[in-house]
Amino acid sequence: MRKFLFAIMLLSAINIAFVQAGDIRILHPENTSTSSNKGKKPRSPIAPIYYDQDEKTLTFDESCVGCPITLLDENGDIVLTSLVDENGIVELPSDLIGTFVLQLTRANITFEGEIEL
Repeated sequence: MRKFLFAIMLLSAINIAFVQAGDIRILHPENTSTSSNKGKKPRSPIAPIYYDQDEKTLTFDESCVGCPITLLDENGDIVLTSLVDENGIVELPSDLIGTFVLQLTRANITFEGEIEL
């Protein structure tokens, strides 16, 4: 039992260290309103999208290949639109600096999160 607890604690510490590294980012569904589902069986929550940011390179998993992305400035104006390439990568222009809202649309769901460049 002690070995089991030690293993759990060790894995938790590794996981915490990994998350605190700051490379993995999360996009949450933009609108999860269920008002149109009145009287219907409740659905499971939509899972967020995880991606890796290395300076101006964003890497998504294969489920996001071909998905459009949009960067919005602090006024909500569109700064950039692009597509996730066949390798799951989006290269952002080097002249973009600051905080933006990153939106990714997969199927009919838009995910968004803040990104610092």
